[in-house]
Amino acid sequence: MKKSCLCLALALFSLNAQAERPQFWRQLESGFDSTGWSLLGGGALAAAIATRWDASVVNSFAGDAHLVGWRDLGNFWGGGLPMGVFALGAMGYGTFAPNEGWQTEGVSLTEGLLVNGAVSMAMKYAIGRTRPDESDKTSFPSGHTSTAFVMVGHVANLYGNLQALPFAALGVLTGLSRMASHKHFLSDTLFGASLGYFWGRTFAKDLQPHTGSTQALDLHVNPWCELSQRTCGFASQVHF
Repeated sequence: MKKSCLCLALALFSLNAQAERPQFWRQLESGFDSTGWSLLGGGALAAAIATRWDASVVNSFAGDAHLVGWRDLGNFWGGGLPMGVFALGAMGYGTFAPNEGWQTEGVSLTEGLLVNGAVSMAMKYAIGRTRPDESDKTSFPSGHTSTAFVMVGHVANLYGNLQALPFAALGVLTGLSRMASHKHFLSDTLFGASLGYFWGRTFAKDLQPHTGSTQALDLHVNPWCELSQRTCGFASQVHF
């Protein structure tokens, strides 16, 4: 219910902002360039090859207690709530501040998340692959993994691959979490990753030349570790 309300709020804010961003359909079309097709084709090929090891990979997680804590983090991140909150906050701040950089950033991420969600869900029901735990027939592609990689594509194209590395790590963790939860096969997560990155890139790749978004927002993400406490994480700073 909470996720549905967040999606509705994101859609409403995004539709409101479209009055000032008529290039939505042009951006959607521009994503299907040579790089975009390579991402989708590469993901499909990787998924096809990975089907050979689908069962063995899922079975390898059976009874493995090492991923219990990390699995919850990956499932939470892939659920899209953190990214949705950021996108909604950015759009809200950009609308009422006003700050065009924040608004454009939020709208771009929102478009990527919503379109990715719609395409992923359509593919799930069209393909009808049974999940490893046999709970339903919406296994392919992994929606959690694709959602996580929308953020990777978004950040990589706006700020660079180095800044996207922490989000890529979270995306990989999400994919592992879904397999450890017996909700997806390896091939589901591989194609989900390429699909999410594709949509994240599609709506972010032309932002810098047209809006100066990377000048309005200065993002820094740094890893940290506290060895005495045996904890690690990422610290982020945004200057505007």
